Amino acid sequence: MKNGEFHEGLPSDIHTLLNALIVIDDLMSELSSDTKLTKLFTKGGYHRNLSIIFIVQNIFHKGKEMRDISLNAHYLFLFKNPRDRSQIMHLGRQLYPSQTKFFREVYEDATSKPFSYLLIDLIPDTDDSLRLRSGIFPGDKYCVYQPRSSFPSLQVIRAAVLDFEGFQISAGSFIIKELAVCAVHDDTFCGRWLFKPPHPFELLEP
Repeated sequence: MKNGEFHEGLPSDIHTLLNALIVIDDLMSELSSDTKLTKLFTKGGYHRNLSIIFIVQNIFHKGKEMRDISLNAHYLFLFKNPRDRSQIMHLGRQLYPSQTKFFREVYEDATSKPFSYLLIDLIPDTDDSLRLRSGIFPGDKYCVYQPRSSFPSLQVIRAAVLDFEGFQISAGSFIIKELAVCAVHDDTFCGRWLFKPPHPFELLEP
């Protein structure tokens, strides 16, 4: 990585940095009550073209600044945590209060493989149908999750993928050229598409 620097704690010049990616790891307890980090999330990041990745083990940490940090994050990446599923379900009740089963199914599917994740897009302008995604990086199968209620009949789902060759039904799933899969669960529609996905950090690039 070119021009990369490592610091113990926040660097002293963090409020003068421009056009940078900042990765903050293993500082949840120290920074969850620190207004410096909150200011980066609420003001500094956007105006100085900073992308900030804050790695935490508890998204509901009791630090007094943690809620403001979380509310101002553009994206959440959730990984599998078998030790405490309750915080994931609590987040699901906040995001989808009337569709908690849908969110649970999405999270379990997206994190079912080693090192897999669920991306939650919290940018206000994002289309609601694209808020839950996985497989966003090159070489991965891009996946968008939507409530099953968005597709009230199998005929609608069939029409949605009719333009792709190789459409067939197999064991309740829709398979497209072995490159894309649309899985239908009780409350979840999982669409894997062939088109190139939007990069999650496009809006932060200069």
